[in-house]
Amino acid sequence: MAEYAQQGRADSHEFTRFHSDICKGLAVLMLLFHHLFNDYPEYEGHAVDYFPLTGDQVTSIALLCKLCVAVFVFITGYGLASTFRARYEGQTPSDGELGRFAITRWWNLMARFWPVFVLALVCGPLGRSPLDVYGPGIRATLAQGLVDALGLANLMGTPTLNPTWWYMTLAIVLIFLLSPVMLAVRRLGSAFVLACVPLVLVFFGVCAPYDLYITSYLLGVFCSDRQLFVWWGQLGDGRRGAAAAKTLLAVALFCVLLPFRMSYNYLGLVDALLALLLCMIVMTYLANVPVLSTAAAFLGRHSANIFFTHTLLYSYYFLDFFYSFRYPVVILLVLTVASLVLSILLDTVEKRTGYARRMRDAGERIARALTTPLD
Repeated sequence: MAEYAQQGRADSHEFTRFHSDICKGLAVLMLLFHHLFNDYPEYEGHAVDYFPLTGDQVTSIALLCKLCVAVFVFITGYGLASTFRARYEGQTPSDGELGRFAITRWWNLMARFWPVFVLALVCGPLGRSPLDVYGPGIRATLAQGLVDALGLANLMGTPTLNPTWWYMTLAIVLIFLLSPVMLAVRRLGSAFVLACVPLVLVFFGVCAPYDLYITSYLLGVFCSDRQLFVWWGQLGDGRRGAAAAKTLLAVALFCVLLPFRMSYNYLGLVDALLALLLCMIVMTYLANVPVLSTAAAFLGRHSANIFFTHTLLYSYYFLDFFYSFRYPVVILLVLTVASLVLSILLDTVEKRTGYARRMRDAGERIARALTTPLD
């Protein structure tokens, strides 16, 4: 962990995996705070002490924290595009290669999700029974449970064990969208794609949340294609105080944009820019704060499992327990620790049983079998 952090800090001219994990760690904290305090009825009847803020102020902060979605989507776009660019630089991938690229990543996502889904089924008696959610009737339960297990409940409009899993549909769409987007980028340029695609989606009435977050995704692709983070890292390189000046500039722009997010999101552009600025702040400042950056990166590496499980823990299974801690910061801390411990346990079981390795190998075989005829 220490070596991985040192390597990330040493490469200040690239947006590394270490930087990405820090951003995901911050985003998952925003996610938890957003879900805990964005709506009074969620915890009605529990004595929460907001001091030194008011309840309305805490709710406003929680609503702002929905920025976490744009951060995750931006990082997804940047990461997928960077991997695609590195793999197929200077060559035109075949249809089979494009298919394997998407199917392998889809399988890896689902392989992380399925153990949590099974755990949610087993823990149904704690407060979210599959029969109550998917029923009535065995046939409906099995059919709608299968849709939910595939992460498509939001797309199909069917019930789900966990409403937070709506993001699974978006994540799957983003994976399969990458290949056509990158081919369009090669022909038309990333700037043109970034400018036109959100407008086209709105024109054809594509429904939220996809039209709201496609801009964040395409901005991530644009930053990878134009190597914006390399430019940001080299800006003022060697000049005294350059890092501090860049950090202050990014923070100032971030603060200027925040009020616009509260009024109108402008086709997701405000969220996309805020996500980009957060990544810039992480590169120039937060990544160089040893304890904070390492802790945030560690949390970010568990962000997927925390996303999968936290709503079940606090909203369905142990709501009274978490809100009994009274103070928002303490409630957030307790839920973060509980979700993180569960994630560590899940990862440990998956590694000890060989599940992670077997699923990775199975994904590669399935991708090859499905796409070989396309080569």
